[in-house]
Amino acid sequence: MNKAIIIIPIYKATPDAYELISFRQCLKVLHRYKVCIVTFDSLDTSFYKDELQQSDVNYQFEYFDKSYFENLDGYNRLMLSIEFYKRFNTFEYMLIYQLDAYVFRDELDAWCTKGYDYIGAPWFDDNKSIEEGAKLWAVGNGGFSLRKTNTFLRILNFKKNVYSYKYITKQWISGKISFFLNIKMLLGFVENKIIYLISKWEDAEDLFYCLKLRDTKLKIKVPTVEEASFFAFEQSCEYLYKQNKQQLPFGCHAWQKYDYKTFWYKHIKMQ
Repeated sequence: MNKAIIIIPIYKATPDAYELISFRQCLKVLHRYKVCIVTFDSLDTSFYKDELQQSDVNYQFEYFDKSYFENLDGYNRLMLSIEFYKRFNTFEYMLIYQLDAYVFRDELDAWCTKGYDYIGAPWFDDNKSIEEGAKLWAVGNGGFSLRKTNTFLRILNFKKNVYSYKYITKQWISGKISFFLNIKMLLGFVENKIIYLISKWEDAEDLFYCLKLRDTKLKIKVPTVEEASFFAFEQSCEYLYKQNKQQLPFGCHAWQKYDYKTFWYKHIKMQ
């Protein structure tokens, strides 16, 4: 089995200036790995093909239904579909690299050897920053994330009950679910299946895998928030940088959105 593949989702024919910086940095730093552009077949991808050919990386294209690329909800559905992960089942790991990510150096093999199911930039509680009084909370953001392919295939193909008898009973006793729902879940009705949880999920896909599954039999193995800060930053970058003893992470997400003027301008140069 191949070790890792870089997955770059695209939804428009030409990247903006920030996205182009991210794209070229990926091809430069992670050139040892196969790169896969994930998109829909009616999109003009000639710009990306030209860049890929100039960089001399090994690349491929994978096409999915256009509806997955029309908005954020569509993207979340793609990342919650078994169809997506099946396309990459010959790779042990995949690095999701959205075009608002940035990689600083090649540490991919080192992170793969740690054996985690998922790694992403740590979140702060309430989707806020340390400057707003938030604390480090959980792992982690999906825009620049490492995923163990077989783990995600196992989750999305899981046919048994996802919640244990103990958990369901505790939820009922605490009044969080009704007696009727309690019985249905204990008897293994659809409400206790992964396909049902996904169908009812209306938030980001990374929150589903990292938070929704925490109380189920499908809980994934992730690093601590402290270790994850060496993998990637998203918000409160200056704080995380100090926590890391002035060491930049492997990569980052949303560098132009959150902290460019206060932090990233020192480390990411506009070309």
